[in-house]
Amino acid sequence: MKILVDTNVILDVLCNRPEFVEASSKVWKYCEVDQLEGYISALSVPNIVYILRKAVSYTHLRAHET
Repeated sequence: MKILVDTNVILDVLCNRPEFVEASSKVWKYCEVDQLEGYISALSVPNIVYILRKAVSYTHLRAHET
C-alpha cells in the first residue's frame, strides 16, 4: 500500500515527541520492512530542515558533522 507520510510523522520521530513517537515510529517501521510504501511531499524536506534547525542547537549539529 502506498501512503503519503505527513511531515509531522517524521518530526515526531526525529524530535522524539513523547505523545506521538510510538505511533509515528510504527509508520517508519512498516516502511522499513516493506509493508508500506511511504512517500513524502517535496516541501517536507525544507520544512523538516527549517524546524530541526530551530529545535537543535548549532553546536550540537557541528559536533555531529562527518
